[in-house]
Amino acid sequence: QHDGVDRIFLEDIATLTTVAEQVAYWAPDLDFRKFAEEWRDSLPRELDFCHEMTALERAGNKLREAGNSCIVPRVHKDLCGTHVFVMEFIQGGPILDLGKAEFCESNGVDKHRVLTELLHAFGIMAFKDGMFHADPHAGNVRLVLDPTAPGGAKPVLLDWGLIREITDAERLGLAKVFHSLANFDIAGLFDVLESLGFSLRQELLNDDLKRDLIEKARGVVKDTINRHKTRENARE
Repeated sequence: QHDGVDRIFLEDIATLTTVAEQVAYWAPDLDFRKFAEEWRDSLPRELDFCHEMTALERAGNKLREAGNSCIVPRVHKDLCGTHVFVMEFIQGGPILDLGKAEFCESNGVDKHRVLTELLHAFGIMAFKDGMFHADPHAGNVRLVLDPTAPGGAKPVLLDWGLIREITDAERLGLAKVFHSLANFDIAGLFDVLESLGFSLRQELLNDDLKRDLIEKARGVVKDTINRHKTRENARE
């Protein structure tokens, strides 16, 4: 870790918190104080490499116990400290290579099978263990070719400094969110969002808005039931 970077980041988050408080005071519709609060709570943990080491070991053990093929590098604990982190070196390529048909064809990779394994890894972490990787952008997910792995390749999960732990109630609520989306249950979706702590302005929640939101959300997670069932649920 670069010398002094922890002090700089903590000063920045203090400034951001002050700005968010002022913005919320003068423009209540632009209240970003919760975001600033979340960053203020998580940033000190992200800057402590001992915290990252513990999270990485825990995730790796859970995925291996579950038989998931995703790779979480092992840690050299005797070389780690608050500002120094040493882990196993893994030679991998960009996960975005899965989007290239030529790459998949030439290496015998089934991208759908590989991504299914990656999704299963996040399902194991979130719904079975209660801790999941909260920063899974393309730079933190690599790809190792392995003909023996499901789909012919293994995703590698790096950078465990930013994680999130969720309670049993939150896990159940999150499961209900996906269940509501899959079954086009508009009322159920908004009920569970409120139970998870989302504050929804009732005057804006007309039927058209609810349907528009759920259709957009389902476009992200994609349908898990056939089109005939979807239409039937929509009519109900």
